[in-house]
Formats: sequence, C-alpha cells, structure tokens
Amino acid sequence: MLFAPGSRWQYSNTGYLMLGALIERVTGQTYFAYMAEHVFTPSGMRETGFYALDEVVPNLAVGYARANHYNPAANSWTPNTYLTTVKGSPAGGLYSTARDLLAFTNALTEGRLLPRSWTDSLFRPMVSYGPAKKYGYGIAEEIVRGQRVLFHDGGAGGISTELDLVPEHRLAVIVLSNYDPPAGPRIARAALRMLIPVLRRPVD
Repeated sequence: MLFAPGSRWQYSNTGYLMLGALIERVTGQTYFAYMAEHVFTPSGMRETGFYALDEVVPNLAVGYARANHYNPAANSWTPNTYLTTVKGSPAGGLYSTARDLLAFTNALTEGRLLPRSWTDSLFRPMVSYGPAKKYGYGIAEEIVRGQRVLFHDGGAGGISTELDLVPEHRLAVIVLSNYDPPAGPRIARAALRMLIPVLRRPVD
C-alpha cells in the first residue's frame, strides 16, 4: 500500500474496478445489468448505458482529442474512436446525457436510490487533497466562493465531464464535453462562479 487508509488520497481506477467485481460477486449479476436495474431504471435514465464500439447508438457524440498517446506527434484534432475502450467498466466509459444525469442527481438526493443515511455518508468528505478540497466515497467537496460544492469529474482523450451539486440550493451544473480535459470542469466552474452570487441575493 502507498499509505494507510484514510490518511491520504490518490485517485484509483483499480479501486473502482474492485468495487464493480464486488457488486458482481455479491449480486450474481454483471455490473452492466446491475447498474441498469438498480440505478438507470429507478432514476429514469433512458439515454444512458455502457455501449460497445460496434453498437449503433442514436445521437452518439464523437470525441475529439489532441492528446493522442498512439500518435504523440499529432498536432491537430483527431476522433477518439480508437482511444476509448471497447466497452466501459466500473472505472469509466459510461455514455449519458445532461438530462439523464440530472435525473440521477434528483433520484440520489431525494433518497430514491439509497437510504438517506447512506446518501449522507456518500456526501461526507473524508480526506483533504488540496486547498478547500476534500474527497469521500467517490464524491469530492470543494468550497467555491464560500459555498459547499459536491462534484465528480471524468476525462480521457476527447472526453471531459463534470457534475457539480450545490446541495444547499438544490442546484446542479452538468457539463459533458467531447474535447480533452479540462474542458468540462472549466466550463462547470465558470458557471458556478456566476450562479453562486445570484443564489445568495435576497428574493423580493
């Protein structure tokens, strides 16, 4: 181990793969079937899934990347079709829409996916990893303009996403970008910095 559990933080895709393997072992379902039955369907997520590269998916966006590790000399935008995995995993590779992710956020915060006590634990920060930043069970916390923001972001070649939640005001900012990181987080945080002062203004 790199450090004692709970003493430091370092993002780990392997940790999420282990969680997916545990779900399969405990439930007897594939990870994909479990997510569809217990997360996507109860949340009303109709445009979300782990699509394979050889499947035809209506309205599927193509990612565009400059960071191509197969061709380091590339200096122009290229489709990320051959940079992505054949199919996603517990560590990433999920396709979705902003509308579906809002439906997921509402289901989670309203207690329709987990018991309220579990959701509270999920939203509880555990370990500091930067100025005004903490990480918990897959969800990070940052103080933005004095406001507590819960978030998770994702990224790869031609993919950059962020979901920010301001629980005090039931505000969600969702950005899905088909460009390299940090396109998604930059847009999400710019939106938050504009919205937070408005949230604090008294209503006439």
